[in-house]
Amino acid sequence: MSLDKNERASFWLGVITDLKARGVEDILITVTDNLNRFTQTIKSVFLQLQIQIYVVHQIKNSASYVV
Repeated sequence: MSLDKNERASFWLGVITDLKARGVEDILITVTDNLNRFTQTIKSVFLQLQIQIYVVHQIKNSASYVV
C-alpha cells in the first residue's frame, strides 16, 4: 500500500482495490467526511457498504459563526 499527497478518487480506488485483492471480502460501514469523493469510490468496490458521514468539521465550522 502506498501514500499519495493528492488523495484523489483514483488514488483511493487503487487502495480499496488493493485491499480487496488482499482478501478483504466486504466492508459493512465506513465513517467519512467524503474527502475527494471517497464515499463513492469505496462503495463502487464494496457494494453492501453503509455510509456514516462524519460531520464534526461541519459542526465546528458552523459554530464559528455563532456569537
